[in-house]
Amino acid sequence: MNLLYLSPHFPENFYLFALRAAQQGIKVLGITDRNWSDLPHDLANSLHDHERISSFNNKREVLDATHRLSHRNGKIHWVESHLEPWLEIEAAIRHEFLVPGLQPPNLDKVKRKSVMKKVFAHSGCRVAKSCLLNSSNDQAVYHFLKENPYPIIIKPDCGVGAIDTHKIESDEQLESFLKNRAPIVYIVEEFIDGQIVTFDGFCDYRGEVVFCTSHQYSFDARQIANEGIDFYYYNVRELDPDLAQRGYEAIRSLGIHNKFFHLEFFRCPDESLVAIEINLRPPGGLSTDMMNFAHDIDIYNLWAQALLQENSSFRYERKYHCAHVSRRDRFYDSYFYSHEELCEKYASVLCHYQRLNPLYAQVMGEHAYLVRSPHMEEIHEIAQNFHKRA
Repeated sequence: MNLLYLSPHFPENFYLFALRAAQQGIKVLGITDRNWSDLPHDLANSLHDHERISSFNNKREVLDATHRLSHRNGKIHWVESHLEPWLEIEAAIRHEFLVPGLQPPNLDKVKRKSVMKKVFAHSGCRVAKSCLLNSSNDQAVYHFLKENPYPIIIKPDCGVGAIDTHKIESDEQLESFLKNRAPIVYIVEEFIDGQIVTFDGFCDYRGEVVFCTSHQYSFDARQIANEGIDFYYYNVRELDPDLAQRGYEAIRSLGIHNKFFHLEFFRCPDESLVAIEINLRPPGGLSTDMMNFAHDIDIYNLWAQALLQENSSFRYERKYHCAHVSRRDRFYDSYFYSHEELCEKYASVLCHYQRLNPLYAQVMGEHAYLVRSPHMEEIHEIAQNFHKRA
């Protein structure tokens, strides 16, 4: 089997997807924006063949590199990057090289939030009321406000995470946004009061969900991104039945195969669910490693087995809550516990520590600690101590 993997070197922990695939006997053909000699040793050795490009934003360059790899190695059987920005180039490769999977005409349902709402609604999920806003129809938002008063949320119709997301609470804030917005299409939504909960996992070659979990956040994602505060997020050991049902139905409606998914919902004060968005990728940061620590599994190897159609009997147990606890450089001198004290105090529950790539710092913080416990109360207590100030 020939697997074309785009950007196997970034994020840094995703090299394990390529490594595990190679260990399963899959020929991994990598395209990166680095020289082969500059790749991490384990990753470089796992690549059967490699092409360097200057930028993944240059579609023609990526397609030409794929042609060279295909010429040397034969037919491409699967294309993957596990990164949302490259969904479009993945689809272009599939179209040009007759590879199964998500094709260009089907991208809107996983890239445009306005179209995602239709997918969720088709699967029976409640969605927030909305309208589209572009540079030529400012009146659309004022018309929307007649039936949906402040606060409202405005964010890119095609966007990643909470970037460029705005909570608008007054005419003054709206006018400021309209004056300074980017020249893109935005979606305007009614404000939903609720906590974000996710439905994360991946499905196999039949489109069946092979693995799933759910994560919750200590603060609103928009607040974390905009204010750069300390936060933590964690998986739950018991999935709420309605969340699992809605998640499974949405995945069936998408009709995807051999893909990770990251679905977001609001859990409202009345316990109802409101669907937010669909992402065809693993949840960000170190979430895949958190899956491993929470379940004592190897999610990277499980994915490789799914490509080979070898995991139909896979079983797993949600043994622990695993949390990513952030710390930030700008607060470092004011924390009550030093890094060394935390590592000693929580040695029995601390699974992993690393300094994150600066690209993640604004949202995720510079320092990431993964801790696990079978008890949710202990996770909350640990996180509070990690963030405690002197």
